[in-house]
Amino acid sequence: MKPPELLAELAATGIEVVLAGDDLEVAGVRAALTPAVLERLQRAKPALLEYLKSPEGSHPEFAAAIQFGTLVFCLRCRDYEGPPRQALGYCQALRTESAPDVPFDCPSFTSLATPTAGAANTDDFP
Repeated sequence: MKPPELLAELAATGIEVVLAGDDLEVAGVRAALTPAVLERLQRAKPALLEYLKSPEGSHPEFAAAIQFGTLVFCLRCRDYEGPPRQALGYCQALRTESAPDVPFDCPSFTSLATPTAGAANTDDFP
């Protein structure tokens, strides 16, 4: 099961899993935290950590819009130049500074589906 699906399933039972630094924090209805659930969380921990640290995982309120391409991330666009994370870059198409991992509806988005040699952020391409 993929991390977003597991997180949604757990949320439906009253369990919330969030990123706490470099670890996971689990909260919820004590009765729902059965040994079987805790074992599933332990097995899925590496994938959950990776997902929750990703742009998609760090914006769960926008998950569907990101999945279906309604919202996009600058760092996944051909026109984005700059550091891959935590600093402003520059959008060539919109001619403005841009945050690499904030989802938004961009009329000029051009996917990095096939990273090109020399693109500023190909090292960060998933």
